[in-house]
Amino acid sequence: MSLGIATSEAEFESSIRENVVRKYFLYYCLKSKMFNIRFWICIFSTAVSLSAILLVPFSIFSNEILLLYSKNYYIQWLSSSLLKSLWNSVFACSNLCIFILLPFAYFLIESHGFVSFRFTYSIWNRLLETTVNSSLLVILSVLLVQIVIIFLEKENCHPYTFETCFNMWSFLITASTKLPVIYSYISMFGVGLSLACTPLGFGRIFAVFNVLIPEARIRNKIINDLQLLSAEEMHLVKKAKTAVSNLKHTPFVEEEMNVIWLSCLRNLANLYAQRKLFQKELNSISWLSVVIYPALFVVILAITALSVLSVVWNVFQITIGFRRLPIAIEDFELGSSSLSFLGFYGAFIEIIITLYLMLASLIGFYSLPVFCRLKPIRNGTSMTRLIFNCTSTLVLSSALPVLARVLGLTNFDLLGNYSQLNWLGNIYFVLMYNLMFTFAVICVSLTLLQLPFRLTWILRLAVKLVARISSSGSASLKLFVLNYLTKDVEGDQRSHKKDVLEENLCSKLTETV
Repeated sequence: MSLGIATSEAEFESSIRENVVRKYFLYYCLKSKMFNIRFWICIFSTAVSLSAILLVPFSIFSNEILLLYSKNYYIQWLSSSLLKSLWNSVFACSNLCIFILLPFAYFLIESHGFVSFRFTYSIWNRLLETTVNSSLLVILSVLLVQIVIIFLEKENCHPYTFETCFNMWSFLITASTKLPVIYSYISMFGVGLSLACTPLGFGRIFAVFNVLIPEARIRNKIINDLQLLSAEEMHLVKKAKTAVSNLKHTPFVEEEMNVIWLSCLRNLANLYAQRKLFQKELNSISWLSVVIYPALFVVILAITALSVLSVVWNVFQITIGFRRLPIAIEDFELGSSSLSFLGFYGAFIEIIITLYLMLASLIGFYSLPVFCRLKPIRNGTSMTRLIFNCTSTLVLSSALPVLARVLGLTNFDLLGNYSQLNWLGNIYFVLMYNLMFTFAVICVSLTLLQLPFRLTWILRLAVKLVARISSSGSASLKLFVLNYLTKDVEGDQRSHKKDVLEENLCSKLTETV
């Protein structure tokens, strides 16, 4: 009897074990499938973003190549129809990613399946819930845009009745015609975001070089200190030799000679230790900080100046009527004329400026107070954060062709049939955007370029104030003044600049005393 009970218990436990193992296996298979779906959606959206970024340089380069080699047989495949098909394909994929794929990936993370189904955690149940949520989001977006259009265009809007609202065919037609309107609003939001991000990105780049370039001056200072230490060592040795040679060799002065030699050796040991530290600091400073970083800073400063000059030239041409508004530009035939009055070199400069603007937009986006939390971290980025990064990159990259048209870098209608940018026909909007962009870039650049001069002025003011209050002998008051005068030094430069200020301040105070 007991043997039968033990056998039944063993069978029961083995069945439970098999069910648990099977559920764990199905769970991990489901998890890997869900991860692969989300990951490939993010890869596809990133590829679309990269294609949208490269559309402007590719179009400008193709136009100049056709002008240079107009009769070459091997480049006749470059044509306006090819570029238009590429534009339409890329921005059709952009619409697909923004409205369907990326929301689908996000809802797939948050989905748990409908409770009423038998298999709650099956992959098909989660996919069904995700599809329903994505469809509701698209319907809600179309309805919101339709409401906005009804309020903005009351006269030209089609009158809707109760029957037409529930007609699926009319709704699908409305959705297909209004999605480009939604995309134009998204591109307008991206252009506005680029206005805030691009000057901030310029400032971030200048701030990085403002930290890297002073290493060259530090290297020169270390070399001068090493030369002074070597001269001081020679002076100590010579002084010890002369002091010992002047003494008479009697038993009574041997102790004095030992004291002189010991003090000399102690000073030489201290100098040797300082020299070793300076040599270590000198070896830590690479040749990049001496040659490459200043050269890169000059190149970036030149590109920034060229971008500002091109925007100012665009404003001047629009104001006097030499250039049409972006919406009034007709279909540009590829290879008919150059986009720049400098020819191929001017087109090359426009390509560099366009890519530099996109890089500055991305850097400035991740420098904003709200969006800095979305910055990807190696081996520490969640899938939700990755989806938000892909969405933001797609919005900025989709706004790059519009930004290039507004700033006058290109004449191509790069959004093709998937946009209705009626707001580009407002001359006040275009001029105001160009002027605000120029003003923001100039202010940020001048502020960061004047930072070393401002720090020097703060140092001189600190020396004068502390020299005046030095007679009171209050150390806390001196420290308070020093901290107050150096409080505008931000970020990673704060500790380094403060140490330099304190060192220079102490040296000048000792000179005045």
